[in-house]
Amino acid sequence: MSLYINSTENNSVTYACGSKAVALSEIASVGIEIPDFLCIEYGYFQKYCLENHIMPLDEFYSCDHYCEEEIEKFNYQKDDLEFDSKLKEFALHEVMVRSSAVPARDTDYEQFPSMVSGIYDSYPATGVNEMKRSIINVWKSAYAEKAYKHWKLFDVKMEGMSVVIQRYIHPSISGVAHIKPKRVSINWMKGHLSDIVSGKYTGKSIESYISSEGECIIRGTESEILDIIRGGHEDAFDELSRTCYRIIQLKGKPQEVEWIYDNKCIWIVQTQDLID
Repeated sequence: MSLYINSTENNSVTYACGSKAVALSEIASVGIEIPDFLCIEYGYFQKYCLENHIMPLDEFYSCDHYCEEEIEKFNYQKDDLEFDSKLKEFALHEVMVRSSAVPARDTDYEQFPSMVSGIYDSYPATGVNEMKRSIINVWKSAYAEKAYKHWKLFDVKMEGMSVVIQRYIHPSISGVAHIKPKRVSINWMKGHLSDIVSGKYTGKSIESYISSEGECIIRGTESEILDIIRGGHEDAFDELSRTCYRIIQLKGKPQEVEWIYDNKCIWIVQTQDLID
């Protein structure tokens, strides 16, 4: 079950939900497992900024210098949000509150997720109050100095910031997979993949292939393969490889995928075009 909040209340994922939400919805539509999520579309972000006299995001990124006073405005606002009641749908779960950036209409939508990868902050939360504070903190991260400098460097435009509230999956192992037509390169670690995503840790590396007979073949150093066998994760990497090939067949382009294995199944928490 996935839930979506948007201004029309039509319970569907739209452009206004941002690139992350759209990509998750697309792969879920073919039966790939994703954690349940709820989307706060970017109209709520725009309304919040307007009510609190925060500079519109496109205007902010167009400034000749970083305007620190804009991010400071987030520190003095109440966390009363008009959709509080909707958050109760997820109040019993541990969640990750994540950005889902919305590109300007003239931006390449397929390339956009790679342009913003790792720029905005994510927050764990439990309960309505933590979720509300985390939503505002995700919005606030759009006004951080690193975000401003990033947009100046890449010279791309963004229409607004949606938020994805995604049920937290407790991982046995997790990682990042780079999917190309004939192979999948996988970096993985025990526990949560946050250190790999942030660049603090490269993880253990293997490659997988699907043979012409449909067999999953894993290649790596002896120690890497032994780690998989000793952990009892052979089936997990087989499932991950097959899921990755389904994703590239669906998307038609090389993909970068964030994944989690919870000793039950592979969960895909994000996918975006892989830019070499």
